[in-house]
Amino acid sequence: MFNVRKPFYITRGVKEEIHPVLIKEMIDSVMRLKKSVAVDYLQIFKFSQEGDKTWIEHIQEEPAHKKTLMFKGIPNKFEEKVYIIDNGNYITVLLADEY
Repeated sequence: MFNVRKPFYITRGVKEEIHPVLIKEMIDSVMRLKKSVAVDYLQIFKFSQEGDKTWIEHIQEEPAHKKTLMFKGIPNKFEEKVYIIDNGNYITVLLADEY
């Protein structure tokens, strides 16, 4: 799961709603997680905003994992969920409502 050599597809919705730095940080978070535990095919990222801080809660269900990331000074108004899915052949980054 989540081999960087697989093709990555990022939906238009993600590209329009989320700053590229935050997209990269979500992918990097999955790759860091992969070094320490088994990763599930579905990675969930919940966004929230507090002033100039963006909070991203990275969650996977099996095995259970939760980590909170904080970024300051990166423009963001998005406050919903993003999924990163590895279907075995490629990896897709999409808004939850695009699923």
